[in-house]
Amino acid sequence: MKESDNRNIANYIRAVIDEHKASQTNSVYDDPTTDCVFQCFQGVNAQYWVIDYNGMAVGGCGFYPTNGLPDGCAEIVKFYILPIARNHGIGAYILDYVIKLAQKAGYRQLYLETVPLFSKAIDMYVKRGFTDLFLFVT
Repeated sequence: MKESDNRNIANYIRAVIDEHKASQTNSVYDDPTTDCVFQCFQGVNAQYWVIDYNGMAVGGCGFYPTNGLPDGCAEIVKFYILPIARNHGIGAYILDYVIKLAQKAGYRQLYLETVPLFSKAIDMYVKRGFTDLFLFVT
């Protein structure tokens, strides 16, 4: 990720929210950090990766030590992929990659939030061992 990715990240996140008719309020849609992901990831033990598909930013995923989580726990954040890049294994690849990077960064647990509208993503999380709240990576 680079600073110039901020607009693309915000655009694909909001496009996926709109596509699924998910809430635009009190969600990632209206979260001010959605417009400045690059800046938010500076100076913390966190990483965000943008998916480039045929020269276009079509998604991304990261991990972040969200306030309120236990020590050694990070959140999988801003994991969204546009339809053009789905069903090619890209989502599974980036999620697996981010899980490994979080483990390398010293995190022992991963947390994520989602909504039932993202049922295909939920299936992918369950296949990777996520339960109601956490994935233990140690």
